[in-house]
Parts: sequence; C-alpha cells; structure tokens
Amino acid sequence: ADYQEGASHVLSVIHEILAHHRQLESKWHAKKIKLHQRLALRLFQEDVKQVLDWLEKHGEVFLRKNVGIGRNLQKSRAYQKSHETFEGVVQNTYTNAEKLLAAAEELAQTGECNADDIYSVARELESHISSFARRVEQRRHVLELAVLFYSHVEELGNWFSELKSELVSEEVSETYEGAERLVEQFSTQRDSTLD
Repeated sequence: ADYQEGASHVLSVIHEILAHHRQLESKWHAKKIKLHQRLALRLFQEDVKQVLDWLEKHGEVFLRKNVGIGRNLQKSRAYQKSHETFEGVVQNTYTNAEKLLAAAEELAQTGECNADDIYSVARELESHISSFARRVEQRRHVLELAVLFYSHVEELGNWFSELKSELVSEEVSETYEGAERLVEQFSTQRDSTLD
C-alpha cells in the first residue's frame, strides 16, 4: 500500500511537472513567435530606412546639385550622360524598394507582424520612391529637350552659314535659263527659311 501510494504520488508529481513543462513550452513558443514578429518588422524597417537614407544622402543630393542643362550641345550631352549614369545607379535602389514592397505584402499576409505597421512603412517607402522617380524622370526629360534644342540650334547655325555664303556669292548667270534657275533656287531657299 505504501508502495502504491508512493508510486501514485510520484506519477502525480510527474504529471504536474509535465503540465508545467507544456505551459512553459506554450508560453515560450508564443514569446518566440512574438520575437520573430518583432525581428521581422525591425529588419524590414531597417531595410526601408537604408533605402530612404540612400535617397536622401545620394539621390536627393544629386538632383539638387545637378540642375543645369548646359549652355551648348556638348555641355547638355555631358549632363545627359551624367544623368543616365545616375539612373543606372538608382535602378538598384528601385529594385530594392520593389523587393521590400513585395516583402511587406508577404509579412502582412503571414500575420507574423502587425499589418498596419508594415503597411505604414511600405506606404512611406512607396511615396518617397514614386516622388523621387518622378523627379528623376522630369530631369531626364528636361535634358532630352535641352539636347534637342541645342542640336537644332547647331543645325540652324550651320544652315544659316551655308545660306549666307550662297547669298553673298556674286554668282551670275550668262543665260536667261541660268538666271531663272538662280532666282528659283533663291525663292526656294527663302520659302524654306520662312517655314
């Protein structure tokens, strides 16, 4: 009987220990999940911060420092080339931002993190990226227009020089037909100049 009582008591204590162990394991698992959630959110926030820092410290600085369009075709092309190089570099930032936005959606869907926190950070990132991308695009467009403008200025300058040299020419025709041809040529040049 004492043995039976002792065995029962030992079994009871073992069951009690196992129950406490399950409770501790359950609490540990819940805390572990919460810790993973916080870690995932912090890593996401840190990655977003790195992208935003790059935009602020490099991208915005480039756009602020490079506002000129040049005073001639060569300088405009140099600015355009510099901007194209910059766009190649910034493409990496756009790719990182796209990956982070996709990761935000995944994190929110898994339920591991507070979806509102994730979406808030993602909206901020998306807002900054789209605003920055719009300004980069505007700068590219302005530089394209400047290069086009100076190209036309150069073409017109060359054409004007040719026209001026032809008009300064004292070429005269010996025949009536030749004179008519010169008059027609002058008339054509005049019409194309006015157009």
